Amino acid sequence: MTLIVCFDAGRGVTFFGKRQSADSEVKRRIVKIASGEPVCMTEYSASLFRDTGANVALYEDLGEAPDDAVVFTESADLSRFGGKTDRLVIYRWNRKYPRDCVSDFYPFDEGMRLVSMTDFAGSSHGRVTEEIWEA
Repeated sequence: MTLIVCFDAGRGVTFFGKRQSADSEVKRRIVKIASGEPVCMTEYSASLFRDTGANVALYEDLGEAPDDAVVFTESADLSRFGGKTDRLVIYRWNRKYPRDCVSDFYPFDEGMRLVSMTDFAGSSHGRVTEEIWEA
């Protein structure tokens, strides 16, 4: 499974109830990663992708997505993806926001290794870092 998440610099997932993941350049990169295959997500997340041309597969529980799926989640709880994740893509903003939810997922603790780190200009942030981790 390829799992895709968005964090601030402190692993924050939401700030004052607002999502971290609305950057249009990040969404474009997620669609590119999927290469036409479905991106599994919840209805809440699907609203972000309505105008992107993404092939979206809706799941009420993303833990039920196929093992070989591309999954985008805005949840802080990544534990349900545990042993199913062989590739993790993190889009990280270059600043900390006041946050409501923080992820306790540490790729190193899951036996993953960082294989790529790339900075790019996002639509909402001057610098976004794309980290690619593999099991």
